[in-house]
Amino acid sequence: VRNGRIAAGLGASALRVGGFVGLVVVLAGFGGQGRTSAQRVEVVAVLDQSHSIAPDQEVWMRNRVRDIASAMGPKDRLGVLAFGRDARLVSPLGDPRLASVERVAPDGGATDIASALSAAASLFSSDAENRILLLTDGNQTLGDAASELPAMLAEGVRVYPGVPPPSSTERVALTSFEAPWAVRANQRFAFRLAIESEAAHPVDVAVDLQRNGEPVGRETVTLRPGLNRFEIPYRMDKPGAYLMEPKLEAPASSVMLNGQIETALTVKPPPRVLLVATTPPE
Repeated sequence: VRNGRIAAGLGASALRVGGFVGLVVVLAGFGGQGRTSAQRVEVVAVLDQSHSIAPDQEVWMRNRVRDIASAMGPKDRLGVLAFGRDARLVSPLGDPRLASVERVAPDGGATDIASALSAAASLFSSDAENRILLLTDGNQTLGDAASELPAMLAEGVRVYPGVPPPSSTERVALTSFEAPWAVRANQRFAFRLAIESEAAHPVDVAVDLQRNGEPVGRETVTLRPGLNRFEIPYRMDKPGAYLMEPKLEAPASSVMLNGQIETALTVKPPPRVLLVATTPPE
């Protein structure tokens, strides 16, 4: 600047200030993210096949997977996993055109989304974009799916949920069956059960109560649209461990999704009481 080269002096000053600011930004840990097209994409379709899924909803999910497969390229890979209480592999990661969406038979008595996500994440390779297509009604009965997401996001696995449309069938499902943890012999107690009905009108269903696989009683109840709760009074006369199970029988116009649930019951011996009094009549 003293020599009259003002432009060169200002340019040098600007470069030095810019370099200093850039060094400060880098040391402070700032960074930027950019997007580049992946060489290939790996997708695992996770299909809910628990008892809460109606047949027409299963058809919708299978069609959804077929749509995804037709949109994928020849270098991409598609796998299919079905789950309920457990997760089972339907089709391993491979050519999308060869992926199978046939129904398998996981334990449909519960819905464990967390285990299904963990099983799907274990199928991916490290040299592709990893995506999970989760098709479920979201009715989680086991596990905690939200706890699995932070680790999956850190590993670059993205989850895309899809909810099937409401079923057009009149479904009936036994959603819960509860018994006391333990009772005494000859003590009166009650089983509590909840039955969900999607019919638009009252429906009569039969409830068969079984003890260790043997029928012990039958009762007919009327279900109103929505969630219905009932109590079944009962009494056990012999101590021991029992497996109690109600079974539902719905009319032919309804679709039974979950018609039976098992629960354990412990029956203790009756108490022995010693009464001490000061007068003989007492």
